[in-house]
Amino acid sequence: PLEAAAPPPRAEPEEEEAGAKGYVPGGEVRIGAHRFRCLSVLGRGSYSEVWRSEALDISTIDGEAMQEVALKEVLCSSQGELQQAIFEVQVLLALEQSAPPNRVEALRVPRCITYKVDPCNGGGWTVRTAMTVVPGEALDLFLRRPVPPSSGSTMGALRRGCALVAKMIVEIAPMLSLLEPIAWHRDVNSHNILIHIANEDAQSDASLDVDAADASFWLIDFGLAVDSQSWVTDRGKWRTEYIGGDSRYWPPSSWIMHLLGPEGFAGRQDLCRQYQHRLDIHGLGITALELLCTLALASAPSPSGRASGVSPPAAEIAVDDLLEAWARYRDDVWQWWSAVYQVFSSGGDVAPLQAQLVEERVIERLLQMLENLRYSLRRCAAELEAADESCPHARLFRVIAEMLDERSTVSLPEIVAMLGREQQATSAVDRAPAEEAAAAAPPRAP
Repeated sequence: PLEAAAPPPRAEPEEEEAGAKGYVPGGEVRIGAHRFRCLSVLGRGSYSEVWRSEALDISTIDGEAMQEVALKEVLCSSQGELQQAIFEVQVLLALEQSAPPNRVEALRVPRCITYKVDPCNGGGWTVRTAMTVVPGEALDLFLRRPVPPSSGSTMGALRRGCALVAKMIVEIAPMLSLLEPIAWHRDVNSHNILIHIANEDAQSDASLDVDAADASFWLIDFGLAVDSQSWVTDRGKWRTEYIGGDSRYWPPSSWIMHLLGPEGFAGRQDLCRQYQHRLDIHGLGITALELLCTLALASAPSPSGRASGVSPPAAEIAVDDLLEAWARYRDDVWQWWSAVYQVFSSGGDVAPLQAQLVEERVIERLLQMLENLRYSLRRCAAELEAADESCPHARLFRVIAEMLDERSTVSLPEIVAMLGREQQATSAVDRAPAEEAAAAAPPRAP
């Protein structure tokens, strides 16, 4: 990195006043020893905003050309919020330090250029960070693209999705593995995974019909990350830290923590272990299933479009059942998320909603829906192999089922390996640092 990781000294009065004003289009911002010009807003949240900017006094980072940078400003009103904002920076710096020499460019995450902490006149602090801009658009935006012409069958539509999903897992899982000895991301979802399509035409011509060979994936936004070493164990910080992430991608263990607290894990050791160790794996698994099923549902013909009087193959029936199970899961979980989001965004009292969700047996319903999804995924794998023993997609269905199973002990490097040599070869450069870091990581507490 270009700037040291140590927090800077207290800002001078003129710097303090500039920090309180925030970013404006065309405005210049100094962070540490470097100057940047703000161009446009990339995103805004309740306590932060990110701007696309240009660097005025640096053009490369470790020899790589740097045309634009992302400037993130986080407003912190408490020491806890300040520590969390600084921890996000420390995670990015630690990821760089964990990568083997001459392999930092293979990281599929933003790189920290510099950062600075400034006190605000009215109290609190702002944490400003300059990062590299990673390419692509958020996966949830990609999934809203226009639907391509029908492939003519459910299976044809599914094949396109399988190749893309396998590519995503093979490229993102190694980054989570590299992160694991440092932190848990806790917010892996389709909004925080970017997809970049090489040599794509203008956005107006873009559709869901893309070649997996042209796609690459990137992981962003470590703002909810927690120290993985102090998080685990029976008395770890998982018991007291605020729950984080998008509840549409929560595993059952996160809903237990949200609705019942740590006492809700009594007699549920698998779910307790999931909350301590496998939040990111589950989030990536749900994102993979969302991508797979959304592509298939968008492109597949309706049953009425099939030839009349002809029974579909068993594999196609299994896939249809999976798509129906996903649609039920999506409808219910997205509804629960909407209710939780409305209360939090309005600053309301969440306790009545929590009591209502407990009464509606949300945890038990979610466990049953996930069991149905795993059954459907494994049935698809079996039927695909029965139709074609060499079918490469069967492994993918089994991988996703493992990622969504609270009883599973499959690790991130094992998940990548399960996808087979063909998929691994597409991201060998990205996988190597993660596997080396995972091999050197200290053992985890049970």
